[in-house]
Amino acid sequence: MAGVLLSLAALTGCSSGSAATASATVYVAIGDSYVAAPFSSRQTGTVLACGQTEQNYPRQVARGLGLDAAHLRDVSCSGAATRNVAEAQGGLLFGASNPPQRDGLGPAVGLVTITLGGNDIGFDGILRRCVQTATSTGPCANRFHPAGGSDELAARIAALGPRLDAVLASVAAAAPRARVFVVGYPYLLPLTGDCGRAVPLLAADQRYLAGVGVALNDLLRQRATAAGAGFVDVGAASIGHDLCQPAATTWLTSLTPGTTLATAALAAHPNLAGTTGQATAVLAALSAAGFTFGE
Repeated sequence: MAGVLLSLAALTGCSSGSAATASATVYVAIGDSYVAAPFSSRQTGTVLACGQTEQNYPRQVARGLGLDAAHLRDVSCSGAATRNVAEAQGGLLFGASNPPQRDGLGPAVGLVTITLGGNDIGFDGILRRCVQTATSTGPCANRFHPAGGSDELAARIAALGPRLDAVLASVAAAAPRARVFVVGYPYLLPLTGDCGRAVPLLAADQRYLAGVGVALNDLLRQRATAAGAGFVDVGAASIGHDLCQPAATTWLTSLTPGTTLATAALAAHPNLAGTTGQATAVLAALSAAGFTFGE
């Protein structure tokens, strides 16, 4: 995408009016570890425990838009949930905390991307549980959706809707001149069939968890549309790059437990190919929506 021409006022920090009339040329990235992308490239950011990396999708998007570092505010943090838009996120490594992500917003913000919701439904813990019980207790899907019973994860996704609504309303109030885009999650598993023995999950759990991923992205799309925000369908872009694929093709780190912090703690997260795929999808969506700064 062609670079965005930044105004002289934005480049120099000068303005002929108040801060409220300054050029809206700042991009703010809100979200969790699928934004920060820990270990996908070299660590960066003001709170290292958040796991932001130099090639995560916000930084690649900013470069694609012709923005310099001064016009990007990446406030994402691994482990963040919707509540951390308004509340500080504590309990990070080394006793660190991340300020409320909403603190990055303001009148100079022209673009906001948001990837949140996975931690609200506890997807990382669900995935770990299914891996751990794959050879001992049968499909973990039976725990979350027993025969004849209600689907616990479907209920968690439904409960996420009002929280997303609150996030989108809060962002709109704090950055009234910004275009907002909700960015979906990549699909971890194929939408049809299963990976067989390529991943440490029973086939029934692969199919169930694939459905959970689709339902989560569907909710993100619905709530974005209802709020008048854009939606970036990273799930669709990621088809063919799931955990079943070889290392040269997948957008995700291995699901097989490992011995390093990166492989043990951050399985099934974007690798460098994944962050590039995310960024490409975001830039394509911005272009399709006719986005330019200062609209």
